Amino acid sequence: MSKHRSLRRSGFLQEVGQPIFWGLVATTIFYGVVLAVLPGISAVSELSAFLSRYFAGHIVEYVETALFFIGVSVLLRKFFSLGCERIALNQATFLGEEEQDIPVEKVGEFLAKIKEWPEDIRSSAIGRRIESSLGYIQQVGSASGLEDHLRYLGESEESRQQESYSLVRIFIWATPMLGFLGTVVGITLSLGNLSPVALVENPEMAMEGLLGGLGVAFDTTAVALSLSILLMFGLFLVERLESEILQEVESSASRQLVGLFEILGSEQDPIVRSIEQMGKSLQRSSQNLLEQQVQLWQASLHEAQSYWNTLAEKGGEHLTRSLTEVLAENRKQHILEMNGSVNQWNNVTQDYQESLVSQQQAIADQTTVLRRAVEATGEVLKLESALNRNLEQLVGTGKLEEATNSLTSAIHLLHSKLQTTTQQVQLQPESNGAQEQEAA
Repeated sequence: MSKHRSLRRSGFLQEVGQPIFWGLVATTIFYGVVLAVLPGISAVSELSAFLSRYFAGHIVEYVETALFFIGVSVLLRKFFSLGCERIALNQATFLGEEEQDIPVEKVGEFLAKIKEWPEDIRSSAIGRRIESSLGYIQQVGSASGLEDHLRYLGESEESRQQESYSLVRIFIWATPMLGFLGTVVGITLSLGNLSPVALVENPEMAMEGLLGGLGVAFDTTAVALSLSILLMFGLFLVERLESEILQEVESSASRQLVGLFEILGSEQDPIVRSIEQMGKSLQRSSQNLLEQQVQLWQASLHEAQSYWNTLAEKGGEHLTRSLTEVLAENRKQHILEMNGSVNQWNNVTQDYQESLVSQQQAIADQTTVLRRAVEATGEVLKLESALNRNLEQLVGTGKLEEATNSLTSAIHLLHSKLQTTTQQVQLQPESNGAQEQEAA
């Protein structure tokens, strides 16, 4: 009980105390500007005189201005709170992808989800509406009276809305009353300052006192009516905006909650409700048994699959071993055959290399014989040139006959050497051919 009282007290202080505080702060700032800042600025001297006359001419005007700023702070607070309500309205969804006709027993799960929401969303109109509706379903144990409960919550929210503007309505009513009070005070001052003696002796001063009192009377009334009109206009806008948001809250709550949970009969026919509950209980039991049977089937299939996987692994291992042994035996036989072929090829290659060596030797011998023939040809050329020189000398000396004999003997010598060389060249190919036949 004390907790509820403390909550009510804190709510009252929050709704009334804060607007009064900020309204008085705004009033202080306003009069600081009017009385201290504007008089020092020559460019706005007329505005300063106007504000000083209508807002700082009498104590009633001070009170009227303070009430106006307090009302404005209340409206501004409501306006910003409506912005938070709009944000919460877009975020306060708990249904997700759930199906309809959810059992009432799952209301606790939804309440647990709502308790996880941020505090500003839970304390909003849509958050309170959803949480209160789910609490009602959990308490009653049925969703049959949900629409009536939502309607009751909507009416309660409207009443709460009207109560939240009570302070502003009081100020809208009290401000013109203060203006009328200022009128009465001004007229009283005018009549109090008016005396027959002053009218006779100094009528101008008496008229100034009379006009001053009447100025206070009319100025306070004019300021009061103007400020109350502004407050009424602001109240109308904020109330209209809040009414639209409350309608959206009501439609959102109905869309999320109505038809979501199963309705088992009604409170007027408990027998039908009991039968439906028994049917639902039987259905849930059957569903649980079916789920257990499916789990057993899945376990059996899993065991069979594990058994077949084991057999497949063992068969695979046996097949792998057999293939490995066969491949190893084939590899050994193939290696032996390859070794025999390689040895045979090595022998053939060695014989061919030997024949190549013998052919290279024969070619070298032929090269030597040819070199000798070339050398002999060179010697013949040298001898021929020598003979030519000798013949020239002999012709010059007259010893031609002696030279002819020497030349004849030299020709015979060269002829014998050429025959010897030709025989060696002819014998060399025959010996090479015999060697090749022996190698083959």
